[in-house]
Parts: sequence; structure tokens; C-alpha cells
Amino acid sequence: MPSPLPRLDTWIVAIFAVALILRLLWALEVECSPRAVWRWDMTLYDYQAHALAEGDGYIDYSGNPTAHWPPGYPAALAAVYHFTDDSLLGARLLNVVAGSLTVVLVYLLGARVFGRAAGLAGAALLAVFPNQVFYTSLVMTEPLFTALFVMILTLTAYAALGAKPPRLWHMVSIGALIGLASLVRGEALLLAPLVALALLLRWRSWRKVAEYSVVLVVGTVLIVAPWTARNVVRMKALIPISTSATEALWVGHHEGADGKIADFGVVGTAYAGLPNPELEVKTSNEALRQALTFMRSRPLDELQLVPKKFAALYKGDGSALRWMQLDTPTIRPSLADGLWALSNTFYRVVLVLALLGLPAWFSLRDSSKALLVTVVVAWTALFSIVFFGDERFHFSVIPIFCLWAGAALTAGGQFVLREWRRRADKAAV
Repeated sequence: MPSPLPRLDTWIVAIFAVALILRLLWALEVECSPRAVWRWDMTLYDYQAHALAEGDGYIDYSGNPTAHWPPGYPAALAAVYHFTDDSLLGARLLNVVAGSLTVVLVYLLGARVFGRAAGLAGAALLAVFPNQVFYTSLVMTEPLFTALFVMILTLTAYAALGAKPPRLWHMVSIGALIGLASLVRGEALLLAPLVALALLLRWRSWRKVAEYSVVLVVGTVLIVAPWTARNVVRMKALIPISTSATEALWVGHHEGADGKIADFGVVGTAYAGLPNPELEVKTSNEALRQALTFMRSRPLDELQLVPKKFAALYKGDGSALRWMQLDTPTIRPSLADGLWALSNTFYRVVLVLALLGLPAWFSLRDSSKALLVTVVVAWTALFSIVFFGDERFHFSVIPIFCLWAGAALTAGGQFVLREWRRRADKAAV
């Protein structure tokens, strides 16, 4: 398959410009402040980034050490705040850069897996994808994490699944990117075994894949280990990434669970008088205990929760607007309703196109195509079985859906063109 790089100065530049302009205009026009009102995750990320920028460390509101959220996004924000004097516009511009970069990465990934035309179509869909644009105004992990997520898939498709066996430094690089992404959102660790599976499908050698996998893990551990060591020292507990993992597990597996987000505060009531880190560690351990007990004792309830979680994960695509309108609306309700309808309609059209193009993108014999399929399947299982469903959690696989839709549009266009030429040739005879 020819390299897409010689054509980067044509259509992809225009698509990148559209993505950049849309996100920049939205960032400049819509400010969803996590400081003016309490906005849950956004306010916490902003506070911890500010504390890091001030040199106070990764702390909670009482000044005690915490590991509740992964540190990657607050650390990236802290760097932005350091150079922009704590500017929330700087945080939104970080999202502009991450979102626009993701569009280019989707083109490169699509060009490698499906061909240049499908890559361009997928990138174009992502460039104007409403909810992907709307997230630009939120102080949230999604744009940065998705850029790293797609970067891992792109590097894997080119370096690890290409014509020649990958070099060890390629695998170290992929592992390091997985480590960085996991420090933004811990579920990125799921990518390591999926990359190893794609390597096995491509190279058909257990010995070779075992060697690559070891190097991949080493690259990941080199990035994650310092943070884990910090947690052992400061939190007095072995916490690889964050305690929010056990919180998410409890939300998906407890008495009264309905597959959606739930109030986690009830778990730590018995330890309410304790300070961090003791409070956080004990609450995390109790959440894990309760979740595992529910899973063992309520197998039928567990099965019934799976379709509920799946529905909560994929039913719509208005999560950014929901965060913007939380408690104190960021934009006027009538406009929000129109944007919500636009976002959900666009999302569903892309899903339908992706499903129609199944013959074009589904192939377990092609390791690159298989990688994308297994990533979406595993990602869906993670939130439909292990954790809980929320529209926000499908944000990072939207680029893959756009590529599948792009492959469908390309295949359909080629069919129409062939049919038109056939009829034209027949008429000319």
C-alpha cells in the first residue's frame, strides 16, 4: 500500500484546517468554567493542575496526598497553567491542539489500514463530529487521551504490523505511549494485550511475539513505575494508577446498580472522620470488597446489567453538552437542545455507515483491521461488563467508527463509479 505521506500537502491539510478552525472558534466562544461553579471532575482536575503548577504536589483539597485520579491530565494542565498564568483558555487550547492532531492521526491510520481515500473520509467525519468539537470547552481528559489512544494505534499499524518485523525500539515506544495514556486514563493499559494479539496475528510466531510483548511491557512499566512508587511512599498502599478504578468497579457492581453512574459517597461513610491518604485507601479497599461480593453472589443480576451498561455507553452522543449544562447552564437551553439533536443525529448516521461497511473493515486475517475490531470489542466489554456505561466513555473509539464509516463511503463510492462506467461503456457500444 503506498505511503500517504506524499499527499499530506493537499486534502489532509484542508481537513486539518477545518478541524482546527471549528475547535478554535468553539474554544474562544464557549467557556465552561470549572471555577465559577462546582463541575465535579472538571473542578478537581483544575484544582490539582493548579496545585502541581504551584509546586504543592498531587494533593486533595485538604492538602493531603491523593491518588484518586490518574495524574497525567492534571500534569499536562499544570504545564499549560505554568506558561499561561493559570489561564482556562490555555486549557481549552490544549484541547484544540489534541483534537486537531487526532484528525491527522486518523487519516494516517486509515490510509495504512483501508487506503488513502478512506483515511481522508474518516478524518473529514471526525473533523466535524459535533461532540468531538464540543469537548474542546471542557477541562476533561477526553481530547488528550484520545490523541494518545489513536497515536498508539497508528504507530502500531505502521511500525509493528508493517511489511517488516518491528524493531525493539518500536515496541518500547508503543509501550511508553501506552504508559503515558494510562496515566491520563487507566483503561489504556487494556491496549497492551490487544497490541500483542495483533502481533501474533501478523507474525504467527509465539517466540517472536513473546519477545516483543516483554519489551512492550517494559516500555509501559518505565513510564508508570515512578507514579506507582510515589503511591507506595505517599499513600502507604500499592496503587498502580489510581483509586478511581475501584470506584468505577463498585458503580458497576453493587446493590441497586442500573448500569449507569451512581453515588459513590455511600461507600466511605464508615471512614468519614479519617484524613487522606488513609480515608482514600480504606474506601478503595471497601469498594473492591463490595463489588467482588456482589459479582460472586448475584450472577443473574450481573447478566441483566450488561445490556443496560451497553445501552448507557452507546445510546447517544451528547455527553459534552450534558457537562456544559450541569447545574448552571453554559449555553442557553434552546440552543443546547438544537446542538444535542445535531450531535445525536450525526453520531447515529456515522454508526449506520460503519455497520453498512462491515465487509470493508471486518477482517481477522488482516492484523491492522483486526486490531481496530478487537480494540472496539474490548473497549465495549470493559464498560459493559467490568465497569459501568456512560456516553462519555465511547468518546475515544469514535475515531475508529469514523474510519469504518469512511471505508463504507469509499467502497460505496467506488461501486457507484464502477457501475456508472460500466453503463457508459455499454451505452457506447
